[in-house]
Amino acid sequence: MITAPHWTATVSAIAIAVVAIIGAYIAWNMWRTNRDILRERLFDRRFDVFQTTQKLISGIVVEDGASWDAANRFTELAHRARFMFSAEDAQYFDLLRTRAMELATATSVIDKNLPSKFRAARKEQEELCTWFDDQVEELFSRMNKYLLFDK
Repeated sequence: MITAPHWTATVSAIAIAVVAIIGAYIAWNMWRTNRDILRERLFDRRFDVFQTTQKLISGIVVEDGASWDAANRFTELAHRARFMFSAEDAQYFDLLRTRAMELATATSVIDKNLPSKFRAARKEQEELCTWFDDQVEELFSRMNKYLLFDK
């Protein structure tokens, strides 16, 4: 003889299903929250790179040159950028770093007022300052894809 299941077995099965659904909902919300936190942290780090690069470029344009201190600070930033951006954009930051070092060299030669190298260094400084002035818009266009919050 087959007996019908007791009502407690049915309630137990429904309770297990409800707990599983609630657990899945909580896990999904935790995953979304952690994903959003990661996106926010990555945004903050990328925005820091963007701001520091923007400060370097605007400082070069305003001062018409670059100091060794600014170029060295940017070197550390360019190394960090390798891990936060695509390979192409990381190469762009490396190019900025290289050009900043070249500009710091030319600026130091001009500051030392060496007559034999002054003209060449001044010409190089002018060319590099013009190049950095052109990089303001380039930086915005490259960073735009990383700093937008679209889903």
